[in-house]
Amino acid sequence: MAEAPPVAVAVAEVPVVPGVEVPEAEPMQAHKPMVKATERGSGTVLMLVLMTMAGFLIMVTLLLASAIVARHRAGAIADLSALAAASGPPGAEACDRARRVAGANAGRLVRCQILGDGSVLVDVEWAAAGGLPGIAHGSARAGPAPN
Repeated sequence: MAEAPPVAVAVAEVPVVPGVEVPEAEPMQAHKPMVKATERGSGTVLMLVLMTMAGFLIMVTLLLASAIVARHRAGAIADLSALAAASGPPGAEACDRARRVAGANAGRLVRCQILGDGSVLVDVEWAAAGGLPGIAHGSARAGPAPN
């Protein structure tokens, strides 16, 4: 980049005072850029790195939020399945009711155990749609309705 030639400055008429010397004005220098030629474009690279890091952090945050939502969904399916199993008489029919409810909510009944006190313990798996890796697990226990 070529430097601009010096700019002449206009000097106003100054009254002459006997015995006082007025120094001659020096021409103003052109403004020099604050950035060296070797640093040109470094802001672009810095912004590119910052935007890449921000995108990565957003993706990680969305992945973690999806995992939390999947866990809560599996828990809700387990709750509904346990309530369905406990809503009728205990036995093989109870686990069939739990299996149907889990299937209707896109879950899979992994375990259905009828306990001695008449309550039912269920474990459910839910595979999230949309590319979330892994399977969410939920577990719930429900007892018979009070008389």
